[in-house]
Amino acid sequence: MSDRSNLTGKKVVVGMTGRMDSAMAAFLLKKQGMQVIGLSIITVSEDIVKNPTDLPVCHIQDLDAVQKLCSFLNIPFYATNARPRIEDEVLDKLVSNKLLGKANSSCFDCTRSRMRILYSKMQELDADFMATGHYAKARFNISSKEHYICSNASEKSDQSFLLASTPNHILEKLLLPLGELSEREVTKYIKHFGLPVTNSRSDDGFCFRSKKASAGVLESRVPKSLIKTGLIENIDNNSTLGEHEGVIYHHMGERELNFKGVSHVDKELEIVGYNYNKGSLSVGKSDHLRFSGAQLLRISTTDGFDRSKPLQCYVKFKYSKQFVKADIFFKNNNSAFLDFHESVYPLIEKEAIVLYDSASTNSRVLGWALVGSRGDFDLINRVDAFENRDDDEDQPSEKPTVFKF
Repeated sequence: MSDRSNLTGKKVVVGMTGRMDSAMAAFLLKKQGMQVIGLSIITVSEDIVKNPTDLPVCHIQDLDAVQKLCSFLNIPFYATNARPRIEDEVLDKLVSNKLLGKANSSCFDCTRSRMRILYSKMQELDADFMATGHYAKARFNISSKEHYICSNASEKSDQSFLLASTPNHILEKLLLPLGELSEREVTKYIKHFGLPVTNSRSDDGFCFRSKKASAGVLESRVPKSLIKTGLIENIDNNSTLGEHEGVIYHHMGERELNFKGVSHVDKELEIVGYNYNKGSLSVGKSDHLRFSGAQLLRISTTDGFDRSKPLQCYVKFKYSKQFVKADIFFKNNNSAFLDFHESVYPLIEKEAIVLYDSASTNSRVLGWALVGSRGDFDLINRVDAFENRDDDEDQPSEKPTVFKF
């Protein structure tokens, strides 16, 4: 465990973007007497999009501006080119999910990659800690010796979702100076202290969601032979609207649909499914993406977490800041089932979700997972069924609990 009782004189590497959040993080740590080093991580090339406004929110727009900010703070500045790694760990996944009509969780993947890079650079620079400008809290349990993430006090500002997959060895070294602050407060302090920052960009939505933003990534990585065209099927009335030019140009839950050669699409319709074998794209009402249960894949929980019994938890999706109450039933092979207390929308395959222990402003992150099969399922107690049946010695015993979709 890293000693955080006295940070004076300790060396910390701060991930710098030039915007107000990371600037305030560096400023506060320096005020605490730490030796602060600014580090910018270059994730993608600007020519990946036609319009700079379509670049990911985390993209560093002006390295010179970041360097000037570090000079203002009187701290050293470094930059590292992470483009090859981001291509492998983020963009390749984006392409794969787009080809299959699955969810885009590039922001989640990118944050995980950048945290690993920052940790590596911290070691290279012989620093004691690393820090970011995320609005979340890093906590330590003295009894279990476990580090974990908690949500910010401001529901609107909270970014604990993005840090959910951060492993314990990185959390041990992570400082989050903005954990108790809101964006509104940081904006006020930035003006008060006169920090020279670039304009912050809205983080509504997520990276590469729009057709314009993802077009460059897809066109440079996907040969035309892999782009499957097909029919557009309205599954509410079993009609065919026309043909689409490839699912990669769309996303699940997309509304205000505009297909080539299709003059009018009902505004209440959205994209709700994709059949890869047929190449058909399904549109329908929003209820087709509303479910009360889901299978979880690749589930990862915090160290020491007990998966031996069902648990009530709260879930967050990237579409909403609201917590959703659910019961989780753990299975084998890092999988589980979620039974939501109320149906949720939209629920999309391969979506990243985060599990919390409560719905408060200090909620603890329990783990994260990817959404697998979705459905409205019934929990069946096989023990009761066994005890209530007529005795039959030849009838085999059954498992105590199953999920029926």
